[in-house]
Amino acid sequence: MKPALFENSPMQQAYEAVAPDKTKWTKFLEQMISLAQQPYDLGDANIAKISSPVLLIAGDNDGLDKIELVKTYQLLGGEVVGDFGQMPKSQLAIIPGQSHVSLIGQTGSILGYLNSFLK
Repeated sequence: MKPALFENSPMQQAYEAVAPDKTKWTKFLEQMISLAQQPYDLGDANIAKISSPVLLIAGDNDGLDKIELVKTYQLLGGEVVGDFGQMPKSQLAIIPGQSHVSLIGQTGSILGYLNSFLK
């Protein structure tokens, strides 16, 4: 992955819309790419210890591994058959037709999920 991959992308447009110094775009990408290349694993046992409700939100085309996302949701007590028992405290929302960057613009959907989750 190289910074040139992101030229004229929705991510660059979003960055330029809020960045106080647009000249740091390439440096930002280099740091992001470097970080993405380092494996990070919170650990299943640590995730399973989280007792607070968690709301996971992802776009269906955001590049996240959905199998891992569902696994995380399961570790948080999710993916039960709610019709036959208590609903889990944690929730999973996968927003259709969204990438990692475009999901940020879906404030109406995100606020709807947040409002429901926080009740």
